[in-house]
Amino acid sequence: MFEKRTGVAMAEGRAEPIDFSVTDLAGKTVHLKDWRGHPVIVDFWATWCPPCRKEIPELNEIYNRYRADGLIMLGVSMDEVQGEGRKVVPPFIEEFKIAYPIAIGDEALVDKLELNSIPTALFVARDGKIFSRIEGAGPRGELAKTAADLVKK
Repeated sequence: MFEKRTGVAMAEGRAEPIDFSVTDLAGKTVHLKDWRGHPVIVDFWATWCPPCRKEIPELNEIYNRYRADGLIMLGVSMDEVQGEGRKVVPPFIEEFKIAYPIAIGDEALVDKLELNSIPTALFVARDGKIFSRIEGAGPRGELAKTAADLVKK
């Protein structure tokens, strides 16, 4: 299901706001719609994915730079869909010093969002509509540039 792809940024141009829910590591349900009014980045990744590992330092930098501007970031581990399950996620978070909240994705979310590969980052505007979607690991700085544009919008 998940395959390696080169970085591709594309504006989705969805007419309606996007919404989905995931469960965080504490078991609490997180709803994307609760963050309307904020720019949001949702990054789909897995512990076994080398490009995902490569992007985490840049995502941490983005989160630390823009959270004071209202940016919300959520990492969604796909290790329950493909991998060793949720048990590998907490040690990974600690090893990579991930600063932003993490939740766990499932097959239903893969289908709903048409996730073809990881990493995939969704950039959601304050109105809840998709601003941009980046599939695969692109060049360093691509995520940061898109995040800067999102926060300014």
